[in-house]
Amino acid sequence: GLGCARRGVPRALSLRQMAKAKSVRQVKNMKHPMLSSDGFIVNQSCACDAPYGKYASAHNGCGWMAAYNVLHALRGQNDWQAVCDALHGGLHFGGRLGTGPRRLQRYLASFGLCAKMGFTSYGILKKSAQCKAGILLYFTPHGAHYVAFLPTQTAKTYRFFNAESGNENHLQTLPQFCKTQCQFPVILGIFML
Repeated sequence: GLGCARRGVPRALSLRQMAKAKSVRQVKNMKHPMLSSDGFIVNQSCACDAPYGKYASAHNGCGWMAAYNVLHALRGQNDWQAVCDALHGGLHFGGRLGTGPRRLQRYLASFGLCAKMGFTSYGILKKSAQCKAGILLYFTPHGAHYVAFLPTQTAKTYRFFNAESGNENHLQTLPQFCKTQCQFPVILGIFML
């Protein structure tokens, strides 16, 4: 893919290669360049071979990737392709707009997670302080983008996934994140309480 090629990262495994694997265990053990060393998706630009609607996930897959990261953290999910496939069915306009926030919320709730939405700055800050994991939807200069985050042991600091391409240990407070990453204020958050 373009993002991987620019950084000298090997091309991602194709879906055909994943399908040819003889067992789920083999698929889980295949290292994909979009994954961090601990199994979180941190490099969306390396998902050029994972289709999501009419587009590659490198273009519009941030929603399913955020869901995968939350499920990886809270439910031990290691099959990113299963998450991509499950959310693929709810796409509109061939996936041009990516995954809708209500669809993400319902999908996460289907795993028994208490997924609540927050819309105002106050609601987002309050719920993020209480959550086990969360997802933010915000605007960048390139358009809307989802990121997943987990609280750390340091007060009010979170580990963000897929906000800075390839950054495995992106640690910031929520106000710092909004100041450095968001073009406009955060639109909404989905919080696992």
